[in-house]
Amino acid sequence: MAENTLVLTPGGYRDRSLVHHVPPGHVLDYADGRMAIRNLKTDIATEVPPSEAKGPTLGEGWIASACWVNDTQTPLTQFCSGWQVPEPPTVQDNQVIYLFNGLQPPGGYAILQPVLQWGVSAAGGGPYWSVASWYAVSSGHSFHTNAEPVDVDEVLLGKITLINRQGAYFSYNCQFSGHPQTELNIVNFPELSCCFEVLEAYSITQCPNYPASPSTRFFFIQVDYGNVGHPLNWVTRASVTDCGQHVVVVDPSPVKGEVEIFYR
Repeated sequence: MAENTLVLTPGGYRDRSLVHHVPPGHVLDYADGRMAIRNLKTDIATEVPPSEAKGPTLGEGWIASACWVNDTQTPLTQFCSGWQVPEPPTVQDNQVIYLFNGLQPPGGYAILQPVLQWGVSAAGGGPYWSVASWYAVSSGHSFHTNAEPVDVDEVLLGKITLINRQGAYFSYNCQFSGHPQTELNIVNFPELSCCFEVLEAYSITQCPNYPASPSTRFFFIQVDYGNVGHPLNWVTRASVTDCGQHVVVVDPSPVKGEVEIFYR
């Protein structure tokens, strides 16, 4: 795979042929186990052929994260997280930073995620903060909406909502509230049951490449699965700690929970 064909996505670098824009008015459809981008108006589906190229393992580039797995046998109906757009990095080295909440199926082979991004990815962007929704499969393909610029200190609400279930097939809506360009619908997929709050980064060469804010707190975390009230047993991890990165569970509530990710 030639180096100049690689583009950056949440989940790492992928060949450009494996990254697909899902336009407004379209859904990502996994009916019959075949991936396709379907036009809701015409019902015409463009099939995405299986990939023989191996994409990066999800988790590559994950600097710090918190995870809660829904093992209640009751499907999640919504996973929401709020967070404030942090101060920009004080030093620019073409780094890319992702902050997001996301849902994975058991086994972690894919992820649906509303993503705040600093830098340039396959969805666009630049030396500023922008938002987009992504669905990434660890075996190769990655799908995204348009990237939309946002302002420092803006409060974001990333939402993933179950919109339909037919037997073992689930359909979800992913978006940032108030940013309609980020709406991504996926239909006829396996259940998503693993919740994440994540800092992911690439091309970090020094600690000031991270946001100038000392941390980002994910707040108003809401996890709906029909049995509210029980604290969530978040499992935290910092796979890179060279600048003192770490994660603190401030409040494990499933209604107004808080998880804070520190850059230093």
